[in-house]
Amino acid sequence: MTIWFERPSPALIVAGFALLVALGPAVKAANTVGSSDIIDFSIQDVDIKDGAITNPKLAVNSVGSGNVINKSLTADDLKGANVRGSQLSLAAGAVPNGRCRYVFLAAPGAVAGDAVIISLMGPAPAGMHFSGARSVANQVILQVCNLTGTASPVITSLPLRIVTIG
Repeated sequence: MTIWFERPSPALIVAGFALLVALGPAVKAANTVGSSDIIDFSIQDVDIKDGAITNPKLAVNSVGSGNVINKSLTADDLKGANVRGSQLSLAAGAVPNGRCRYVFLAAPGAVAGDAVIISLMGPAPAGMHFSGARSVANQVILQVCNLTGTASPVITSLPLRIVTIG
């Protein structure tokens, strides 16, 4: 059985075209929301997909200390170096009594001008004082002072943790 369709009339073609033109913007608008469609301060937490807001999407200085949960940040979250497993070794008498000496230590990620925090991860000889002095590119300068009353003792593989904050 063969079905024959009659040729559409010019009026039907014009009416179909008018319908497509009229519905086109409505169909597009139903699938998109632009920033001009959103009322200021109307977006809520439930409207945002987890992980949708990333660091590049945040304005400079838009997150302050009031926005961070206490004790939720670690040294890994800070810009700068975070070196675990560094060790300090000094020969006996390397620091004269009552004097200080600067020692350079590798600190990948350190930048000149960073604040330096040194943490001793093992026991230090009595009377020896250690402090972070300053940072240069990928290194920190440790100030070692001898307050023992005698020549400085030998220091072998004293474990340190180095953190710099940019």
